[in-house]
Amino acid sequence: MSPARSSSESFNWNPTRRHIWTGPILLGLFCMIATPSLSSAVQAAGSTSCSPTPEFRVDTSPDHIILRQGMTASATVTVTPRNGFRGTVKLDAVNVPVEITNPSFSSATLDVTGWIQTSTVSFGISPTARIGLYSLDVNATTNGSLYHYTSISLRIPGPEIGISSDKLYVHLPEGSSDVATITVTSLYGFTGTVDLTTSVSGFHSRTPPTATIFQRSPSLLNGESKTSVLTIFADQYATPGSYSVQVTAHSSSATATNSTQVLVEIQGQDFTLEAKPPALIIVPFSSKTISLEVNSTMNFAGTVALSAGIASFFGTPPTATLRYQTVTLTSGQHFVDTVTFTVTGPGSFVANITGISSLLAHSTLIS
Repeated sequence: MSPARSSSESFNWNPTRRHIWTGPILLGLFCMIATPSLSSAVQAAGSTSCSPTPEFRVDTSPDHIILRQGMTASATVTVTPRNGFRGTVKLDAVNVPVEITNPSFSSATLDVTGWIQTSTVSFGISPTARIGLYSLDVNATTNGSLYHYTSISLRIPGPEIGISSDKLYVHLPEGSSDVATITVTSLYGFTGTVDLTTSVSGFHSRTPPTATIFQRSPSLLNGESKTSVLTIFADQYATPGSYSVQVTAHSSSATATNSTQVLVEIQGQDFTLEAKPPALIIVPFSSKTISLEVNSTMNFAGTVALSAGIASFFGTPPTATLRYQTVTLTSGQHFVDTVTFTVTGPGSFVANITGISSLLAHSTLIS
């Protein structure tokens, strides 16, 4: 008589087969291959080499060239062996646009025997090539399965204007001026009249400096350069701070445009605003107060009118209340005001705190 089986036993029960990883396993400096086994132990079925695959890299120098119609150029193609690569590498120019003519190599096959090998690729630009950007691809292949490619970017330019300034940065005390020399140059066959214009930009500036050009419309022949004088003036009421003066050269005859800029720092009596912290989290239906520092710089002395507003919000807008809406600073004084935010519901906001004293104005953002 057979022993009774419990209801939890199965007549056809088989042990679960445990699959074990069959790929390479790196143990120290050795590679092993494990095979499936019903045993809990991993059985080594063999070993394979951990050595990296011999390989090579291909590069060109230069990899960006500017050429006009009818000109020729060349670049160096370098093949660098890696991981002990040895073999013959064949070079080919592929995907050659019609604007690029007669690409050829000083050596189309390179025997790489552990050292860097180079070849020179030469080519021309068709006299009728259109202005634009083009690419010359170089394939590097072996008799085996190794394949790499690199590209040379080519730009065929139209007539252009070059422009530069002999000064990139100017310091101006209030009530002073400075000059910079602006040079315009004919590039790639440009001829015609150049119109020079100026623009001044600054952050929170009420009275920016002014910029004027003497000799605003120079005429250029092919390859010629001419200079104009840029005068930057900050009057006694100019707002201290950083500005950018941009000089743009434009010619409608060749639709060529280019620009340069001079950074300007105006120094004078001023004040600063700084919220601490500049970002905060407020629990709905509560308030939070932060510090607002108002500081005198460059011996500023005077009254600063402060205002607080909500620049943007999502959800329920908060209220912002300043402790002092007017602050009188003495020379070099550091004053701490406060601003209290009260929220009546969930949401997010950006607050703008502004300080104004005569022609001086600054602001700080709080989010």
